[in-house]
Amino acid sequence: MKFVENAHLDLERFVEYEHAEPLESRSLKLALELITPGANVLDIGGASGILLSELLKRSSAKFNAHLQVMDEFYKTRIKDSRINFIKGSILSIDQSQLFDVVATRQVLHHLIGSSFKRTKSNQIKALQNLWKLVKPEGYLIIEEEVNNNEIASKIIYYGSKIAKLSGLKIKSLELGRLIVC
Repeated sequence: MKFVENAHLDLERFVEYEHAEPLESRSLKLALELITPGANVLDIGGASGILLSELLKRSSAKFNAHLQVMDEFYKTRIKDSRINFIKGSILSIDQSQLFDVVATRQVLHHLIGSSFKRTKSNQIKALQNLWKLVKPEGYLIIEEEVNNNEIASKIIYYGSKIAKLSGLKIKSLELGRLIVC
């Protein structure tokens, strides 16, 4: 499955994310507890490897760090030379390698489809794919803001679609960019 519905994603927004410090992230703290010597750790959608870079700095265990993102843009921006870059989408994964720890932070809400139903389908497929990458005794860490109210989700979805079509950008509300289903 080729995922092309993400053409609206704004690389400038991700560059802002690049500069964010994950110092108090729940994902970071949990991953530090789970990483063992020699572990294979995958961060999906982690921009330039902010989370992995911090894990490499803080972990007492030496491990193999892998970063999977959709855009080659990040390959030259990787924060730590020990991070292995993998180009790929969360919606079409390569299952040839399984990982001890798989993490994804603030990615699922970017899987915007052409309709609410397609968006929900993208997010479900992404969750299914994430599990396929985890070794049987491994761990999956997902850090995401969620909205469990379907009516509110639809309002956010269609409001975002209208904002995108009209070119409206309200940073504090993230209209036009963030969809939670």
